[in-house]
Amino acid sequence: MLSDSMTRAGATGVLPLSRYNALMARQFKLPATPLRPNEAIAMIDLPLTMIKMPHHKRLAHANQQGIPLQIKQPELPQLRIIHLRRLFPNGVSVNFYGSLNMVAVPDQYYDQIKPATIDHVYALDLTPKQRRDKKLMKSFFKLSQDTKKRSYLTAVRNENGFKRYRVTTKEERSGFVRADLLLRKPNQDRANANFGFYMYIALFIVLTFMLATGSIIMLKQLSEAQEEILQYKTLKRIGMTYSEIKRTIYFQILIIFLLPIILGTLHAIFAIRLLSLFLDNPGLQLVYIVCGIFIMIYFVFYLVTAEIYNRIVNIPLNDDALY
Repeated sequence: MLSDSMTRAGATGVLPLSRYNALMARQFKLPATPLRPNEAIAMIDLPLTMIKMPHHKRLAHANQQGIPLQIKQPELPQLRIIHLRRLFPNGVSVNFYGSLNMVAVPDQYYDQIKPATIDHVYALDLTPKQRRDKKLMKSFFKLSQDTKKRSYLTAVRNENGFKRYRVTTKEERSGFVRADLLLRKPNQDRANANFGFYMYIALFIVLTFMLATGSIIMLKQLSEAQEEILQYKTLKRIGMTYSEIKRTIYFQILIIFLLPIILGTLHAIFAIRLLSLFLDNPGLQLVYIVCGIFIMIYFVFYLVTAEIYNRIVNIPLNDDALY
């Protein structure tokens, strides 16, 4: 279910299904979504993991009819939200940076709605040549930063006490604001730069701690190898072969490295799934990549440690055999 604050009445933009499918196909290469006459698609700017409902499947099941949605027109039937999406046509910035939720409804239902206000949005797809034109992009960027060219989403109560929302170019301090001209590329470049910077810092710290921990374990085992030579000599005298001693050494080192690998993998899975609340649910792919890198690095430490440990132990054993 959605939280109470999201199910209550509020500003919601409505799109006809045909227009929604056309925009999603053009902008995100997504297939068309079919709807029945009483069904709807909701677009909300929240991490999907913060909403207690499945987001990768239809919300309607045999014993569940989706989330009820009633538009404030008595003559209109109640809708049921069966899909929940985070992708907004033309981007979330157009919808006052997520302050205006969006709903896609069947075209027949859309034609019966009497809107409080109509918000006209025009999208312009620049050619690669135009995007490389620095003068043109600089002019667009300057217009997008003009504080006088803004739209405002404001609420006014009518005689029945209900809020009626409207989009206006008149400055309203109490309303939500957006620029009249929004550019995708500068915002996308800025977001990519910030994400790359944070990822670099995170990977640098993680690799530093992983290498430090692996080196500490390796050096500790190698320093103890000299002290355990006498024990392996005893095992050799009672009949153990060199191959059996080698297998024992490799198994012993494996057990020592296995514990941090298991604990580290569980910690990575838990941490990434927890951070998915803020990273918009990256799914299990990121978990697999991080855990795979973690296991691979520790596996290299294990092989190097076991091989050097085996040499330290077996050289004295060979000397005793020659003697």
